Formats: sequence, C-alpha cells, structure tokens
Amino acid sequence: MPAPKLANLELTTRERAALAFYRSHVDEHGRPPTQRALAEHLGVYLSAAQYILRRLVDKRYLSRVSRPVTEYRLRLSPKGRKAPPPTG
Repeated sequence: MPAPKLANLELTTRERAALAFYRSHVDEHGRPPTQRALAEHLGVYLSAAQYILRRLVDKRYLSRVSRPVTEYRLRLSPKGRKAPPPTG
C-alpha cells in the first residue's frame, strides 16, 4: 500500500500549536515569528521548531517565499489560514 501524501495527514498537537502561534504573530505584528521565538513559545529546541516548520510546509499549511540562498521566509498558505485552532 502506498504511503499517504504529507499534504493529507492530520496535524499533530505541536504542529497545531505552532500554526496557531504563527498565525497570531502575523496578525499582531504583521510579520511571521522568528524560529527562535517559535521554539521558545513551544518550549522546544530550535532544531525541533525548524523540523515542525518543515512539516507544516510539507503539509502545505505554510509556503516558502523565494529569498536569497542564505535566507528564506515562510508564509501562511490558504490551507493554513483556514486550519482550526488547537484544542485543549
């Protein structure tokens, strides 16, 4: 049986929390949070926050914005804007 595509997988609790923080930060400040701010908010190491962001891109809740090689930005995709807030 083929593996499911990442875009169709459910979000984990931590991914939901990251997406909610990302969305609220954009709403409040007009720009996305830094990876470090996300890590601090979630209480995880920076590498874990980077992994979560990659998963949100893979699942199409965030999308990459073209930037120079040394920098990249993410933005909420339409799917990410419509995602329900975390529960609990």
